[in-house]
Amino acid sequence: MVKRGRRAALAAVVGAVAVAAVGCGSSGSSSSGGDPVEGGTFTAAIPFDPGASFDPYRNLKVAPIASYAYDSLVKLDGRGGVVPNLAKSWSSSARGATFALRSGITCSDGTPLKASGVAAALNSVLDPKSKATVFGVLTPSIPYTATADDARGTVKVTMASPFSFTVEQLGQFPIVCPRGLADPELLAKRSLGTGPFVLDEIAPGDRISLSARRGYAWGPEGRNAGAGAPSRVVLRIVPNPTTAANLLASGEVNAAELAGPDRERVEASDLFSRQYEAPFGLLTFNQLDGRPLRDRSVRTALLQALDLDRLAQVGTSGIGARAKSLLTGSPPVCAYDSVRGNVPTSDRQAARDALARAGWTDSRPLRVGLHYQTDILGPAGAAAVELIAEQWKQLGVETKLVPEDINASLNTLYVTHDWDVYWGEQKIVFPSDLPTYFSGPAPPRGNNYPGVSNPAFDRLAAAAQGTAGAKSCPAWEQAEGSLIGQANIVPVATSPTTVFGNGARFELQGLTIAPTTIRLFG
Repeated sequence: MVKRGRRAALAAVVGAVAVAAVGCGSSGSSSSGGDPVEGGTFTAAIPFDPGASFDPYRNLKVAPIASYAYDSLVKLDGRGGVVPNLAKSWSSSARGATFALRSGITCSDGTPLKASGVAAALNSVLDPKSKATVFGVLTPSIPYTATADDARGTVKVTMASPFSFTVEQLGQFPIVCPRGLADPELLAKRSLGTGPFVLDEIAPGDRISLSARRGYAWGPEGRNAGAGAPSRVVLRIVPNPTTAANLLASGEVNAAELAGPDRERVEASDLFSRQYEAPFGLLTFNQLDGRPLRDRSVRTALLQALDLDRLAQVGTSGIGARAKSLLTGSPPVCAYDSVRGNVPTSDRQAARDALARAGWTDSRPLRVGLHYQTDILGPAGAAAVELIAEQWKQLGVETKLVPEDINASLNTLYVTHDWDVYWGEQKIVFPSDLPTYFSGPAPPRGNNYPGVSNPAFDRLAAAAQGTAGAKSCPAWEQAEGSLIGQANIVPVATSPTTVFGNGARFELQGLTIAPTTIRLFG
């Protein structure tokens, strides 16, 4: 079994990485007029620095931008449906899937991509010697075997145990061509894929530059070149969202993803936009042995003391809504309400009584450390945790607020384990990934960072994995409801995140811009 450690956390906790190549729809403004611009450069602000390597298998920070240079077998469209990419057709069950490849696909080095090359790419990341960091993050957490029939142009994936979303998840895995698999060191500075662009330069801390591939003739529904398609793409590293908003307004960048106050400011400019909803406030409780919140009654009491409706508004600066599930997407791959009926109603007296029965009284107050993300949630996140602390104080709970950036959060959740409550975001697209984070051993042996012990969830999740695709959603609703009902983790709010365009139009493929849909206008 491949060990994932903190890299699995990176995909879940760091929103920018977690959203790589996942499916959801979008909505927004259609403005950004003018005539198509031929041979232009599309510049997008990205909030993270991938570093010095563009290797999609060994550098997780490349995941959100890998689709510029690396195709996958399928994509998800704006309605959550599966559409062709490298594969022209497919079939699936809970035990695996078979993909039939398009003909005429070539790698960026000019060599044809065969089914055996795809199978080799899928299998390569399961080998510990490869030092790949994407198994269980960009792939299912369950081991699998990929086999190929070059004569028929098919790739068959067999899962070691049932898994609900093989096509939807593994089908969106970026395929590195055989030359890159044979010599991984090449992937740091050049791209070796079948995608619509090729890497020109990666400048850490500054930008990534790519050029359009000549002869690219595949992609979702065959879409690729057309009027206004850019000849170059520049991904400019802009960590500060206010700076990104200013660059967008001035036209120095053509696209930027914004949330919160910066989003509201730019929205008034009536620029082109595409939007998705994402959880923007999750309460997670540390349930590891020896922690006070291992006691379910204490966790429930803390929830009963909160006004969750007010918390959702404060935590999203008034633009969000109460969350209905743990899943990210517009629409999510499973559209259900796992929160309804599973979160206790506000009742401060009942909460106080429950704490007293658990031994926490005015003379022996419960003390908790409430950690929260600063660089993702921003000022609204700080306001939210202050409200939580205020409402818990009325219950007699002493709360220490601990602000952390992404790296500090990862260290707290996966290394030191010294936390009680965590307020942040965790972007989970496929419910079949829930057992990765909320079942099994805790770090460092596993990725169950809250230390959840919920036999009902384990049983319901195992049953849900036995059905493929959307038909598994009702079973996943029950499984997820068990997590929320036992106060293992509770989604509080969702907030709209908008990708704006200035002088450009595009569609979202998952939570990121679909490269083949970019069009420049002037």
